[in-house]
Order: sequence, then structure tokens, then C-alpha cells
Amino acid sequence: APPQTMDGAAAYQLSPWVYVAVNRIAEAAALVPLQVYRLDGEQRRQVERHPLENLLDNPNPHMSRFELFEQTIGFLELTGNAYWFLAGDSAGRPSQIWTLRPDRVRIVPDPNRYVRGYIYEIDGQQIPLDAVEVVHFKRWHPANDYYGLSALAAAQLAVQSDRAMAQWNHNTFGRDNGVPAGIVTIQDFVSDADYERIKREWRNSYGGAQRKTAFLRGS
Repeated sequence: APPQTMDGAAAYQLSPWVYVAVNRIAEAAALVPLQVYRLDGEQRRQVERHPLENLLDNPNPHMSRFELFEQTIGFLELTGNAYWFLAGDSAGRPSQIWTLRPDRVRIVPDPNRYVRGYIYEIDGQQIPLDAVEVVHFKRWHPANDYYGLSALAAAQLAVQSDRAMAQWNHNTFGRDNGVPAGIVTIQDFVSDADYERIKREWRNSYGGAQRKTAFLRGS
């Protein structure tokens, strides 16, 4: 299975800056206009309504070109890998493109062909896919020959630290936490021992699990 250094989907849902960064990149990439060219000697000539262009404009009955590239770039940013499944027509030409969730894809290596195929797992069911049916986009990974490395994985510590800090702030200053339930002012001078006894007795009688009482001692 692909190495999972952190749950990219969870980071995307729980970290505001991860969400914004990935969204901006994915949406910007999805809006880039695409054209098909053919080489005529040294000249590039645009091909109008090439079959590839038509396929990308209508990748499948449930997805637009924008959604196709938004999901592809989003998966690439979050996991370092993105996959297309190419469904062919009777002549073997791609007629539909479907994105595959990277966490469900496992590459089957081959010593001669590099990749023998892919396994796509849904609800415990393993679906074998031929290598020609799948297009694999990946970021360069210096320690893995088959799976890509995402920028999010490299920023794992920063994302986890940011999330932990946000959770600490929420626990500390959330509702019924950061504000004392009341203030007790002791006007007369009392000894340290009596002061600690008064605090202990008050909190035993009126203290709560979350909100605390603030004590002010006169001089």
C-alpha cells in the first residue's frame, strides 16, 4: 500500500490554511485553458475539437472538466498521487475519465514492465485494473519508486502542531473555560494557611469541573 505519513483528507477538513491553500491551487489549475496542437515541422498548429479535447470537456456523465482537474490537482497536493481510470469504447479508445481516490489504490510492481497493474479497493472488494487503464500522476519521491510525496506530508509536523495549538486554545478559552465563574474578595487580613483553607472549602462546595472562582485577598 502507498506510504501514509498523515491523513491528508483529515488535514484538509480540519486545518483552515491547508484547505485554503489546496483549494486555491486546485481551482487555479482547473481554470487553465487547454488546447491540442500538432507539430508541422517546427511549427505548432492548433487542432480544433480534437477527440482528447472533447473527452476532457466531458470526462464522464457526472463530472465536468473543471471538477476533473480540481479533484486531480487536489489529490496530488494532498497525497502526492492522483489517478485517472480510462473507460474505453468498443474500439479501445478512452471514452470516459474517472478519478480514483489515492487511498484506495495499490500499485502492483512488475520487474520487467515496471507496473503490472493496479488494485482498487472499495468496501473490502479488490478490483484489478490493467496498467493501460490507469493514468498515474505523482510528485517526485526521493525514497519511493512508485508513490509520490506530497508537500503536505513534508509539512506534517507544522500541520499537526497548528492543529494541536488550535485545540489547546479551544479547550482553554472555549465556552465555560476562560472566564472565572465568580470572584471572591477577602477584605480582612488572613494568614496563608487560612487563605488556602478558605479557597479549598469554597471550591469543594461551589467549584465546577470547568469554570473556576477567582480569589482576591486584601492586604
